[in-house]
Amino acid sequence: MSERQGEVMSERQATARYVVARHLSTVRSRVGMDSAQELADRVKALGGKLDRAAISKIESGTRNVSLDEALLLAAALDVAPVHLFFPLNDDAEVEIAPGLQPVRTADARAWLRGLAPLPGRNEQTYRSAWIPPSEYERDRARLRAAEAELETADRRHRVAREKLDLLTEERGRLDLSPYGLAATGVDPNQAHQRADRLDQRLDVAYDLVAEAKVEFEDAKRRLLRIQAEDGARDGQR
Repeated sequence: MSERQGEVMSERQATARYVVARHLSTVRSRVGMDSAQELADRVKALGGKLDRAAISKIESGTRNVSLDEALLLAAALDVAPVHLFFPLNDDAEVEIAPGLQPVRTADARAWLRGLAPLPGRNEQTYRSAWIPPSEYERDRARLRAAEAELETADRRHRVAREKLDLLTEERGRLDLSPYGLAATGVDPNQAHQRADRLDQRLDVAYDLVAEAKVEFEDAKRRLLRIQAEDGARDGQR
């Protein structure tokens, strides 16, 4: 790339054309393609029509690149298109449109991937956009799975709690005092052995209740997070 071309690209680095130009050769090198000819050969194998000269011009910023060509190049490189559209440095700033403030590359990537709106933009509009049926079903499946997980965790916690209550009640009825032993006619050694066994079972029951409670709280948090992510969009579908 000539010094003049570098200056032009620096001046217009925010546009899609020049972002692709600046990063195509970098991505190409990272995937092990040392020359534009190697990339051209891969494009040709996919049925594309970008030759070495065209790719060199794209990389130098002297040739525009269409959306179809950008997708073709990403497929030939075996990378996600987002790696061509935005800088590889997440802390860099890019300009999406002349009337918008530049945003961090990390935010721009999340926007392109459908994960979050651009900073300061209307999130309700972003979330209420038309969603493909397959994606909608994945969202529903994820929500149903989280609900089932919470229901299972709640049931496990309640069962563990009930077992603990029964053991606690049984242990409470066991009177190891001399008067209690005399009143029941139970052999003292047997009574103490039974008490030891109950204490061991109580220790296990306490641990099971604690573990079940943690599972329940984790499942509840996951469900709330999924509901929060889907809620705004669901209300507009």
